[in-house]
Amino acid sequence: MRGRARSAVLAVVLLATAAGQTPALPSDEGDPVDRAKADSIIGTARGEGRTLLNEVEAKTLLAAFGVPVPPFVVATTHEEAVRAAETIGYPVVMKILSPDITHKSDVNGVRLDVRDARDEGYQFDDIISTVHRMRPEAKVKNPSTPRSDPIRSTVRCRPSTAR
Repeated sequence: MRGRARSAVLAVVLLATAAGQTPALPSDEGDPVDRAKADSIIGTARGEGRTLLNEVEAKTLLAAFGVPVPPFVVATTHEEAVRAAETIGYPVVMKILSPDITHKSDVNGVRLDVRDARDEGYQFDDIISTVHRMRPEAKVKNPSTPRSDPIRSTVRCRPSTAR
């Protein structure tokens, strides 16, 4: 197995391992695999008693195996969200990040096609307050901000071209 497909299989194997299954890992000879980063992500999830990775952990795990992922930033404040979006470039998609929320859309934790700093700041605050209102027991880390394609009918993340 070569290239991206092999890397994706390795990532899936690690995810299965995190879920308590024990498949054998193929050798990573000759491939740009960051095994230490992957082990750290899985180890953290296991240490917290989790069998699921959050979106940021999953994307970071895939990147550790050389699978291209869209650029993203985790913002913990309104101001960080605006700076992140300005760095990534508008339009962006914002998503809540919480270990207690698997389906972000169930708590209105996703905002699509955010096009400027004013809207970014408003949407950040609105996501946080909406999630706190709908799921007050949820631990909320913050929204993540991936870049989105400017096509309104099909908003999708752009793959990273640098790294």
